[in-house]
Amino acid sequence: MRALLIAVIVAVLCVGCIKPPEPVAVDWEQVVAQAKEDAYAKGHADGREEGLKALEQYDLLLKKPTFNEVVTFIKEDGTDQLMVANCLTRAERLNNEAINHGIWCYVVLFNYFTGEHYGFHAIVAFDTKDKGLVFVEPATDDVVKCDIGVEYGAEMCRSGKICPTEKMFIRQIGVIK
Repeated sequence: MRALLIAVIVAVLCVGCIKPPEPVAVDWEQVVAQAKEDAYAKGHADGREEGLKALEQYDLLLKKPTFNEVVTFIKEDGTDQLMVANCLTRAERLNNEAINHGIWCYVVLFNYFTGEHYGFHAIVAFDTKDKGLVFVEPATDDVVKCDIGVEYGAEMCRSGKICPTEKMFIRQIGVIK
């Protein structure tokens, strides 16, 4: 009891001797902005790493097909039946369908010259196990040649479904994975 009484007396006597710290001006907008920036940087880094791991795992699920698997797939997918005038839309759909079926596929864009004007066209490519890179015209499901200098109008006309009236000489080619 005596110790408690001494503690109370000391506390009463020291009330005036303890001083609180001086107030400091804080720019709360700057503090919040820095906290947001730090959180974004950490979240962005974490999210990027997680995304790369997911893509790596997904890529491992995709297979390199055989030529016969490609032919079977393109006959069954129905992209050539779409009522779409845009070659890029067809190529993108065929690419997405292939990937959804676990098959590696690439969108191929090329620039051509008709002798009077320039244009571009989109097709797809499959890197097969047995025949290497195989190009497919999504509008006709035809396996076609795609190389600098090839007259692509004749390639499009292989099945007779689409026959351009102009010659289309390939000038540049770009592949999108």
